[in-house]
Amino acid sequence: MLAYPNYSEVFEIYTDASTLQLGAVITQNGKPIAFFSRKLSSAQRKYTITELELLSIVEVLKEFKGMLWGQRIKVYTDHKNLVRDALGLASDRVHRWRLLLEEYNPEIVYIKGVDNIVADAISRLEYYPEKNVKHVNMHVRHKIAARLLSHLTQELGGENTFTESQNSTNVAIDVMKQNNDVRHVFANQIEEENDIHPPTIAEIALEQRRSRLYKHYFSKSNSKKKRMDKKISLKVIDDTDILVYENKRLIIPGIEMQTRIINWYHHYLQHPGENRLEETLTAVMYWPGMRYRVRKFVKSCDRCQKGKRRKRKYGKNPAKIAETVPWKSVCVDLIGPYTIKGKDGTILDFMCLTMIDPATGWFEIMELPNAECTYVRKGQEIIEVIIDKSSATVSHLFNKSWLSCYPRSKNIIYDNGSEFKLHFEALCDSYGLKRKPTTIKNPQANAILERIHAVIADMMRTSGLDMSETCTPEMIDEFLTNVGLAIRSTYHTVLKTTPDAAVFGRDMLFDIPYLADWTAIGKRRQALVDQDNEKKNKNRIDFDYAVGQKVLLTKDGILRKAEDKNKGPYVITQVHCNRTVRIQRETFSERLNIMRLSP
Repeated sequence: MLAYPNYSEVFEIYTDASTLQLGAVITQNGKPIAFFSRKLSSAQRKYTITELELLSIVEVLKEFKGMLWGQRIKVYTDHKNLVRDALGLASDRVHRWRLLLEEYNPEIVYIKGVDNIVADAISRLEYYPEKNVKHVNMHVRHKIAARLLSHLTQELGGENTFTESQNSTNVAIDVMKQNNDVRHVFANQIEEENDIHPPTIAEIALEQRRSRLYKHYFSKSNSKKKRMDKKISLKVIDDTDILVYENKRLIIPGIEMQTRIINWYHHYLQHPGENRLEETLTAVMYWPGMRYRVRKFVKSCDRCQKGKRRKRKYGKNPAKIAETVPWKSVCVDLIGPYTIKGKDGTILDFMCLTMIDPATGWFEIMELPNAECTYVRKGQEIIEVIIDKSSATVSHLFNKSWLSCYPRSKNIIYDNGSEFKLHFEALCDSYGLKRKPTTIKNPQANAILERIHAVIADMMRTSGLDMSETCTPEMIDEFLTNVGLAIRSTYHTVLKTTPDAAVFGRDMLFDIPYLADWTAIGKRRQALVDQDNEKKNKNRIDFDYAVGQKVLLTKDGILRKAEDKNKGPYVITQVHCNRTVRIQRETFSERLNIMRLSP
């Protein structure tokens, strides 16, 4: 019996590899959560033992990424070389795998082989699909057939034979409706009729005669005429006496028939909105409480909720406190990759690490170095130059260009990219920085750097760097140097001066003193933040998310015309005060901003 994962505890993974296949088991508190096994390809069978053992870790992390990514992970292996920090320096393949491992930041622990029996057994299973796949399928089919026969026996009261009065086909259909896993046992399935049909005039009239509210209208007794509504009258339509409202609208009795009509119109009119659907029904039909029932039906339509993009946003943004103390916080992000082309055919790609103090506006930018990656393809050794954006490189540049140059900050804001894991987190912890990673796909949380990135893109286009006679690394380095100077020396509307004058107390070119009033600057910044927050909340509906509610998640990126705009629903498991909630998505939980959600 597999246990359900608990995302507040550590995931323990036991891995092993043989010369034929890989094996692993994921556990928590000694209970198995998932098992993994995969055959090796002919090329992978030639790997060294170290590469095979590391491959088993990589493959299980990739297979269960939805469950393991972003969680605390401890990997147990019986190969001692995997715990060494120098692993990967001798092989480019292992080096690429180690870069992938940094996204998960697992703690690799060595154990003896005798203590790793489960993963070892899984990696040595005698499984040959080309030999036993038919037997496996037949076993499943026999098992399902036996389950069906047991249901049939119960349905017939324990008898083993069918009598002429008993319809075996109907019994089989009933069992298939209740048990979806036995439907594929039959070669010829009897499809269930799911078509929606509108009621006829005769059906509506018959239902009116049965209704307690309307049956007295068909009576000829004078004693019941006092209870009749003057707007309701009898009319002959299609040779049938039927009640109409205001001499033109059919009266629909009974919740069942009303729901059937709403369902038919909503389905065959291609899921119109609640207003259009209500007006369409009102033109020819009437029943009390139509508007309430129509709106309730449309709001509960799964296809409408997922397929339509909502104009109204739910949940107002809470008040935000602006950064007013210099050097208290630092925002870090990556920009790029950018591609620069020259007329002579040269092409250069580059990425940069950007850093800014949100209170003073002091900005730094550093280009990420390149690294050579060597691999063999079709017997030829190929050397490829890639941008090194590993967490080790990013942490080194951040320490060199910011932590070693300026006053130590208390908070650091960054996104959830893999480059800000492992070594970067260790560096922040060593300096005592409080890490504040943003939620997934929420660039507004690091808005000050996102705005500067847009300014840098404009500078790049206006500099004429692209499609010049040629492009060299020196040109890019000079451009980045000018970008840093330009942003630090440009007038800032909140500071009422340039960032360098506010920090150094004088102009960068002329000996003109300037004394920054940080109290006044802080008030101006807070006023702008409040004004922006009020503008955003103006068109948002006041709504409080709570634990246990179901929400839809808005899809990001460029979507196909026919693709759903939302996905879900997902259940809220935690609600935080900074306009974020944690939802349960299949096998993993995720913390998201309410701007991406709708109830």
